[in-house]
Amino acid sequence: MHPPHGKIPWFFGPLALFRGMGYVAGTPRVWGLAAVPLLIQGVLFGLGGYFGVVEAHRLAGAWVPLEGPLSAALFELVRLALILLFFFASFLLSVSLAQPLSGPAIDSLCRRRWEDLGGVVHVESRWLSGMFRSLRVTLLGLVVGGGAIVLLSVVTFLFPPASFVTIPLKLVVGAFVIGWDVLDYPFSLHELRVRERLAFIRANARHVLFFGIVCELIFLVPGLGLLMLPMAAAGATDLFSGLGAPHHHDRAVP
Repeated sequence: MHPPHGKIPWFFGPLALFRGMGYVAGTPRVWGLAAVPLLIQGVLFGLGGYFGVVEAHRLAGAWVPLEGPLSAALFELVRLALILLFFFASFLLSVSLAQPLSGPAIDSLCRRRWEDLGGVVHVESRWLSGMFRSLRVTLLGLVVGGGAIVLLSVVTFLFPPASFVTIPLKLVVGAFVIGWDVLDYPFSLHELRVRERLAFIRANARHVLFFGIVCELIFLVPGLGLLMLPMAAAGATDLFSGLGAPHHHDRAVP
């Protein structure tokens, strides 16, 4: 049982993340669900890379003249440059789409975590609606948070001494964006509306902030983003439960 809301320590958010990590790592029945983001990213990247190589060969053949002593070397140089460009674009696209496309799987993982914590959810998630919901939430966080980070970066560029303030603010904004993003999964278990989500985050800003900062620091390590996503979502479910999740929106779907 978690302590009363007023006595919850400041480190409750990071602890919730670590509990989520331990839950995923120590629960074999959710490993398949946790692997979905990486599997989707791998498939998308592989397909994009394959078609990128094919397209790079076609474009290089169309752009480089076939005659001349240096034509073969120039063809290979252009082809290699295009392949690298297509691989980079394929990587960015696959990483960007893996989270929304894996939304239903992460929803199921969070549902199991919620039930293991003693909660009951009667709302049945649907794969297609879950995928589009995850995409909307991700885009909203990127637009609002990204806009704030760009604004802070402009201020830093125009007035470098402001970096003492803008750099910590960017860390805070990034932490709240991540918190908003991963809390979407337990929020959706109760079909919370946007204003209710915002109200919960405002009421628990300190815990969401520290939770998001630890996530942010871990996500900075290359390659850990999609690996950590299921663990962060499980941790967010633990955080939501421990901070007094509202239950009045649980309702059966006819």
